[in-house]
Amino acid sequence: MTQPKLLFHTQHLLGIGHRVRAHRIALAAADAGFSVTLLEGGMFTDKQTQNPESPSLPYSVYPLPSVRAADAAFSGLIQENGHPVDSAWEEARKDQVLAAFDAIKPDVLLVEGYPFARRRFAFELDPLLAAARTAGIPTACSIRDILVAKKDPKKLARIAAVATAAFDQILVHGDADFAPLSLSFPLASRISEKTVYTGYVVAPSLLPSSAENANPDNAGEVIVSAGGGAVGAAVFETALAARQNGLLTDRPWRFLLGENLPSQSRSLLETANQGIAGASIIIEPARQDFPDLLSKASLSISQAGYNTIMDLAQTRCPAVLIPFEGTGETEQPLRAQLLAAQNLVTVVSEATLSPENLSAAATTAVKNGRPEPYPFQMNGAEQTASILHTLSQSRPSR
Repeated sequence: MTQPKLLFHTQHLLGIGHRVRAHRIALAAADAGFSVTLLEGGMFTDKQTQNPESPSLPYSVYPLPSVRAADAAFSGLIQENGHPVDSAWEEARKDQVLAAFDAIKPDVLLVEGYPFARRRFAFELDPLLAAARTAGIPTACSIRDILVAKKDPKKLARIAAVATAAFDQILVHGDADFAPLSLSFPLASRISEKTVYTGYVVAPSLLPSSAENANPDNAGEVIVSAGGGAVGAAVFETALAARQNGLLTDRPWRFLLGENLPSQSRSLLETANQGIAGASIIIEPARQDFPDLLSKASLSISQAGYNTIMDLAQTRCPAVLIPFEGTGETEQPLRAQLLAAQNLVTVVSEATLSPENLSAAATTAVKNGRPEPYPFQMNGAEQTASILHTLSQSRPSR
């Protein structure tokens, strides 16, 4: 039997969360027997050009011309040279995407986000999806558990219309019993027949059974993180201030600075740390063994991004969440709210964040100890690969 071919389009604009999840899915698909090509757009440092979790890849990465969000408000797109994208750039990238499609001749096409997100890339995604339809290739959309809320009824209707017309299946990387799509997409009922919940996509390196046996010491590390760091400066700076004010000084602290943390914030943290005499504080780059560190820690202070929550779910490390609110961002606050409602985490609003209320929340989280097991399925990468395999077999014979 010929090895089925999966083409997976993914685009990252600000953080690295989308990228980490995409690579986890690509790895699972490769393990399931697919020949996988990841069409990957973003703007990465040299350290980020490969899988953020594995130095060797069992799949191909086809890098697209670099682009990122101009700012945290997603006010526009800029190229690697700092210039805004223009029609010539869009046309060239569209041609590159379609050339990759023609060369690979996939058996199934997976597109991350669109049309629920990444609508700015319709210039290349609409032609790509049209090419798949013309060739009779099954298509699937990959979205996380919670979408950024949109209030415009016309925009919501357009999203539902494109999802219905362009895709055979909508793969939600979450659990309907915990966070049904309707919580963040009011027209979920219009696409319910195409919607499949895969379960959450987690890191393959640490299974829940490992976390059960970890039994972290009561005086384990306090780990402060913010994913890629692009919008995490306030988390790090407030946590360091709380530590300077006497929070959990009996424990070692580890600050994991993402690649995208602004250099000004990085310098501020390192300078401030030098002024803490005799402190057991480590400030270092984000690490690939983050889940393993959490399994031995006594507290995590972080934002509420998808992948960080998955690492917390696997390890059940006591946690304080400071969800990113940004300009109209609703995804992280809703996820944090759902977890707090089940007494799994302690939450501090980004809008009211201070050393004092962070200290109060951290003290509560440590006192409460390890939470109960998180109430959702965590086999999303494997289930996604299985669904895609079934979908690929639905393609008519060539």
